[in-house]
Amino acid sequence: YPESWRDLGALVEGKTGLFQYAVYLGNGLSEAEDLAAGQQFRDNNRSKAVGGRLSLNLSRGFEAGGSYHRSRFDEAGERALTLWGAHVAWVTEGFRFLYEYGRAGIENPAGFDDGQARGQLVLGSLNLGGFLPVVSYQKLDYDDLYHGAGFSSRPGAAGAGIAAAGSRWTAGLVITPI
Repeated sequence: YPESWRDLGALVEGKTGLFQYAVYLGNGLSEAEDLAAGQQFRDNNRSKAVGGRLSLNLSRGFEAGGSYHRSRFDEAGERALTLWGAHVAWVTEGFRFLYEYGRAGIENPAGFDDGQARGQLVLGSLNLGGFLPVVSYQKLDYDDLYHGAGFSSRPGAAGAGIAAAGSRWTAGLVITPI
């Protein structure tokens, strides 16, 4: 789902039987230094973004699903950004487990390899009365020779490239006063 009100478009969502679905058409992201900087107030080309999400509620508290997004993101509307995602969640009164996987395919101009990004998130927590310990693991691999620091949307103004790989563990405790 779009995170910012700047993503204007139409969304249809619903539920039928064990399935939940969402399908959208909207402005999408614009080409920028990196994937996170592509928010825009108005569409930068004539092509609309299309995408959707489908999840299956297999039992009470257990869900698995996937999502897809495709849009033209350069000003000429010639190159595509494709995003895929998958998730598994199991939530009960006593615990919560979440796994998410995401992948991006970034079409670049001739002379540059296409960019790609892959990420994962694993999160778990237990409900111990007023205490909720939480632990998570996150991993990101992002390779794109065309974008990065110094990128400009002017033709031929490539950035320094992006080559980022990292992972981290986090732990926390949520305390709920009674």
